[in-house]
Amino acid sequence: MAQQQGQQSIQVAYAPYKTVTIDGDLSDWEDIIPVSITGKATDGTTRTYKARMAWDDNYFYFAAEIADDVQVSNLPFEQNPYAFPFNVDSIQLVFDTLDKKAEDLLAGDAHYEKACATSVDHLYVATLASNNVPELHRQAAPGTNYQTFYPTNAPLNPPLGPLNTGTTGTQEGQINVVRDNTKLLTTYEIAIAWSQLPELQARLQKLEQRNVLDVHFAFSVEDAGKAPAVGRSYWTNEAGILESGAYSFAPFWGTGLKSTGSRVITRWGFTR
Repeated sequence: MAQQQGQQSIQVAYAPYKTVTIDGDLSDWEDIIPVSITGKATDGTTRTYKARMAWDDNYFYFAAEIADDVQVSNLPFEQNPYAFPFNVDSIQLVFDTLDKKAEDLLAGDAHYEKACATSVDHLYVATLASNNVPELHRQAAPGTNYQTFYPTNAPLNPPLGPLNTGTTGTQEGQINVVRDNTKLLTTYEIAIAWSQLPELQARLQKLEQRNVLDVHFAFSVEDAGKAPAVGRSYWTNEAGILESGAYSFAPFWGTGLKSTGSRVITRWGFTR
């Protein structure tokens, strides 16, 4: 038998139990090993995107360092609610936490696995609007039937659009985005309250010490703008675990292929 040789990079996708402060300073994340995506621009140059996750009894946490030559932003939502956050520089966080989904009308069909079926239930988009306004949008949740927020659409439950990340009212999350035009780096820190991810919270509450909960999760990075911008980069592609036939990343009318993120079947280990 002939010998085969080669190299393969292995990344550890995990989320430890840890409380972090959402302040734009990633020093309290340093003991968590990041994963990375390499994005390739149209001129052949590459960008490196690093991401980390954590969780505690109050929040799901996500942090990312995004190399980006030019920041591309929408006006803040309050000034232009018609702008899609996923069309500018942004990060999408995609969860598959439910075995049975209200939107999954093809469940039970003999050809189900070949169908364009649902594979996610929660999707959030983080972006930095102009004038340094960070925004965290709900793009999908169980029961929202893959609709996209638009001011003239009927309201849904839970509502799509920006989460309440302020200090008044019922806080649904926190976000801090710092743009450094000298280092050409954008730093994201995100916290999503468990009230917005109740299915995952219920599973984590049963997680015992020194055990691991496997969760289907993925993220994407949008480097918008003119060439040599990278465009969209997906963790699913970086991980090499690709299966077409599902709406996973926004915009839903342009996804379902392996090249646009495919099914979210990439596993992340939540540890306590």
